[in-house]
Amino acid sequence: MPGKNVRGTTKDRSLTDTGAGSRDCIDLQLYVTDETPVCLRAYENLKAICRDNIRGRYRITVFDIKKDPLIARREDITAIPTLIRVPRVPGTWKIIGALTDTQKVLAGIGLQGQKLLPVLQAAGIPVTRQVRR
Repeated sequence: MPGKNVRGTTKDRSLTDTGAGSRDCIDLQLYVTDETPVCLRAYENLKAICRDNIRGRYRITVFDIKKDPLIARREDITAIPTLIRVPRVPGTWKIIGALTDTQKVLAGIGLQGQKLLPVLQAAGIPVTRQVRR
């Protein structure tokens, strides 16, 4: 899972991939078990989604629940890989799996865009348009 902006190693309890400084970024936590193929795929997919859609405003922290099972209990993680945005904001939810559907990942972490609007509306998710200043 290491990448060029990753601090730590896979031996550590957590691994952080920073696409941004600590201010004004989206904090994402990915819960995995070891380096299984589906967990590695989820991590790579998440990095690509963030790189292409969030452009430097994200921080990914990977937690290996096999090495720290208490964190899974504390965060109510029942399946792996699981992605959550922290702090939790209204309109976000846990995303489980290999994170192959970019639209669902973006919707799950609370990011909205014109391409997401039909998906969110079809899912019955209330959409408020934000005015950029």
